[in-house]
Amino acid sequence: MRRAAILATALALALTGCVRVRPHQRQRLADPAMAAPTWPALERADEHTREVSEGSGGATGAGGGGCGCN
Repeated sequence: MRRAAILATALALALTGCVRVRPHQRQRLADPAMAAPTWPALERADEHTREVSEGSGGATGAGGGGCGCN
């Protein structure tokens, strides 16, 4: 009995991850309010990494090469 309940729960959880999103639902899911919150410090770090790796930023005073590994 317990084994069957565990198996049924695992099966239900496995099937809930597969969802087909219809085109008319995608607009609602793409709403900016649905975006995950970000931290300003993390955004600055990500921007710095992009600038260093792309070579698009200049004279920021940060060390490092073109690999973005600083």
